[in-house]
Order: sequence, then structure tokens, then C-alpha cells
Amino acid sequence: MEFSAPRFMISGAFTGVGKSIFGLGLAVALRKRNIGLSCCVKGPNLLQANIYHRLSRRFTRTFDDQLLDSKQILLTLRQASIGAELVMIEGESGLYDGIRPGVSAGSDAALAADLSTPVIAVLNPGRYGASLAA
Repeated sequence: MEFSAPRFMISGAFTGVGKSIFGLGLAVALRKRNIGLSCCVKGPNLLQANIYHRLSRRFTRTFDDQLLDSKQILLTLRQASIGAELVMIEGESGLYDGIRPGVSAGSDAALAADLSTPVIAVLNPGRYGASLAA
């Protein structure tokens, strides 16, 4: 399935790493540069969806795998890309946090793979210490 706009996903190493703040700041910066941004969120994150809607002045799509199957998610992404110059998807939790430990199904990584979408990983270096510096 072809998409009319390039896309990327913002995910994190774990929940609370700052991916929403990063995504919102990026959306504001792109809007100031008059780039036609379409925003999507993974899961039932309706607060983020509402904020992105106000920032981008476009409908924000949600990819909730509890409600949509993989084909419907692809169609939703295609709709989001129509008329946009760039599509940004905000992940739900950690990149590999799936439906249960040790299972990648339902994770941001699984969705990115299904959508052939590159991922920007947001890390909080304060929680890693010297391991990240290495």
C-alpha cells in the first residue's frame, strides 16, 4: 500500500521517558515552518490526540489494536497521509513493551514493523548513567 507522505514513529525506552513532550515540541516546530503535519497516536491516548489535533489543525488518528486489525490500521495511516507532507506517530509505552513480558505483539516496535515506519527512540540519559555514555 502506498502512502503520500513520509512518516516516522516516536517511541521510548520505557514509559515516562518524555516522548509526548518531544513529539509536541517537534509538532510545534514543524508547524512554525509551515510543514503539513499529520499526527497519529498508538493506543487509546485521547488526550495526546486532542492536543495534536489542535497543533496540527488536522484530524488525529489513533491506532488502537484493541479496536482495529492490522489492515484497518494501514488504511487509517493511508488516510492520515493524504494531503500531509509528514506523518508523525506517537508510540504508547516502551519500544518493545508488548502485551506481556517477552512478547513483542502490541508493542511500538511491532506496529513500526507492520507499517514499515522508522522509529525515533527517546531516551532519558539520567536514568541510564554511564551505560548510555559507553
